[in-house]
Amino acid sequence: MNIGIVGGGIGGLTAAVALSAKGFDVDVFEQAPAFGKVGAGISIAANALSVYARLGLVDAIVRRGAMLNRAIIENHKGTLLSTVDLQRAGQATGFCSIGISRSALHHVLVSALPRERLYCGHRLVSASPMPGGITLAFDNGERRDFDVVIGADGLHSSIRRELFGDSPVRAAGQHCWRGIVKRSAVERDDIATDSGVEIWGVGRRFGHVPIGEDSIYWYATLCERAIDFEVSDFARLPSVFSMFPDRVSSLLAATPDEAISSLPLLDKVPTRQWHVGRVVLLGDSVHPTTPNMGQGACMAVESAWVLAQCLARAHDVECAFTQYAALRRARTASVTTRSFRLGRLAQPETRFGAGVRDGLARLIPDALQESMFRDLLAGVPGDETSPDR
Repeated sequence: MNIGIVGGGIGGLTAAVALSAKGFDVDVFEQAPAFGKVGAGISIAANALSVYARLGLVDAIVRRGAMLNRAIIENHKGTLLSTVDLQRAGQATGFCSIGISRSALHHVLVSALPRERLYCGHRLVSASPMPGGITLAFDNGERRDFDVVIGADGLHSSIRRELFGDSPVRAAGQHCWRGIVKRSAVERDDIATDSGVEIWGVGRRFGHVPIGEDSIYWYATLCERAIDFEVSDFARLPSVFSMFPDRVSSLLAATPDEAISSLPLLDKVPTRQWHVGRVVLLGDSVHPTTPNMGQGACMAVESAWVLAQCLARAHDVECAFTQYAALRRARTASVTTRSFRLGRLAQPETRFGAGVRDGLARLIPDALQESMFRDLLAGVPGDETSPDR
């Protein structure tokens, strides 16, 4: 069986590695002109790391990233609200969590695949059903026939739009800026080297995560109704977060503009349609998730693993796709919904709301939060085949 994957992001590349390991012929088509620097930083939690361990990639990922032993939340006044021990939370998998740049993770995944099966500069024009397969046509004039096509082309998936019909995005009402800065450029000793930290303010949040290679990944979110400047005017960010701890302004000031990006936070309401004919969706093309739980990419990694197992075991494609959707639908929908709600709860737009939020956060015992993390991280797909796990 030959398989075409449209989209060379984390989900698409992970699926290619997993499917290749099962003996399938796999080609990956990416619209970008090259696999270069992509995105900012990312946290790979224990559930996703356990998948990469099965694919033989975990050591390479750990070498390029930074171990995250704790998840810490504080408010903009420096008051500690909660701490979760990520080592204990992930102990069921045997892994912790890793902070890593997206480009470093991309490099690991690309290096695990034959270069001749990776095609850059291929923007999809159409996906046309044919007897026993799908024909993909690209804007460079190339046409390729496949037995199975996987749409892993993100939130604005052209595969989904053409074959499934599109659904509207759901706006979180928040805008997010992301950046990477060298630790040596910041020259502070109060920035955690082994923890992901998120700071809650009124209508805004700021997080920083070590990602290895002497680098720190940071993100900043602001309620869109409070934005009174061009989102590309990065020089305004220090004043927006001036009431936060000094290390925040230091991180912002030390980050060059070319290392900063920004996007609104969006997702989609969970859907029940994951496949049609010989085309199946994966990752953000079917279960896009806001980043509030750090699980968007992790869900794509899990889905890639499960899809490969289903295709390897099932006696026909339709059976494989049905089983894959049944195994993944409930879990991804739960994470998408919880992540969207968490973003709203963590970022109230009034001082009163922020005070209530802080008080409630401090009332929840760290042990209970650790237990909730443990349940999430332990939900790793293995070789089981029972639906809606």
